This record gives sequence, structure tokens and C-alpha cells, in this order.
Amino acid sequence: MSDEAKVTHIVVLIAMEAEAKPLLEAYKLQQQKFKLFSSAPSVVYTGESHNGDCRLSVVTNGKCSSFGVDNVGTTPATVSAMAAIAELKPCLIINAGTAGGFKSKGATIGDAFISTKCANHDRRIPIPGFTEYGIGFQDSTPCPKLIEALNLKSGVVTTSNSLDHNESDDKLMAENDASVKDMEAA
Repeated sequence: MSDEAKVTHIVVLIAMEAEAKPLLEAYKLQQQKFKLFSSAPSVVYTGESHNGDCRLSVVTNGKCSSFGVDNVGTTPATVSAMAAIAELKPCLIINAGTAGGFKSKGATIGDAFISTKCANHDRRIPIPGFTEYGIGFQDSTPCPKLIEALNLKSGVVTTSNSLDHNESDDKLMAENDASVKDMEAA
């Protein structure tokens, strides 16, 4: 997308309802009755930006029908992202939510980070060629003007399907040069 391209629809992907609530309230977004992919548990909220020049949608991963908790982790995030792209056709997608930042990378509680790359730290596949595939380093869209304008921090986001971590995860997070650990990025 060129610097001159007009963004007319932004989708913000947020795993948990509680994480989405401040954004939903600030923009007075309304829950939509339709379902993405007709059976995906994702929940869609829509409205307009404050100046009215951009449609804003927030997509959460919905609730687990078996346990009644928010769907978290890379699989629900992938389903929500694919459905949002296919059905809402946004100009821009932002993956937002809470994560753990590493003090060694300058993170403190309450910091906001912009991803420079995403990688997995729990997909250990020790087969030639599959090791790199498992880690899956993906470059994020560069946004230096946003980082500068909002005085944000930036760095590698490393992701997994577990809130906790073990020694193998710690090793891969260090090898990935992780600044932030989450559960839905890569």
C-alpha cells in the first residue's frame, strides 16, 4: 500500500472480549448479527472512526462452546483472521491485545509495542527444513511513522499456544530476539 492510499476499512483482531472492551466503548462499536464463515465463533463489531472517514471493525475470537471461555491461541486467531480477510475485505489489519514484554528489551508494564517480526517459540520440529518452518519468522509491515508519532516501542513478537513457558520456549524466545511474548501473533 502506498503512502497515498486511502484506508477506508480497518479490522482490529483481538482475542478476548475483555481486551476488546475499551476499544468497543471508545468507538461505540455495535455487535453484528452475522457470523464470519457462517459457523466460526468469531464476533464482529463495527462502526466508524471518530472523524467518520474510515469504517472500523473489531473481530474477537468468540467463546468456546464447550467451556464458555474466550477462544485464545494461534488456531482461533488464524480462523478469525482468515474469516475477517475473506468476508470483511479490510484495507488494514491490526492484531492487538495484551502480551508480556521482556525487561531485557526495555519493556515495562503498560508499554505498547509495534511488531517488526513475528515468530513461534513452541513449534519445535527437529527435522531438516521443518525447523525454520516451525519458527516461521514473518516480517511485519514496517510503520516507522506510527512508531515515531506515538512514541511506541518496537521489536519481535514471539507467540505460542501456552501462557506459561518452559526451558525450550525460553531458548527459542532468546534465539528469536523476542521483545514481546503473546498467544496470537504468528
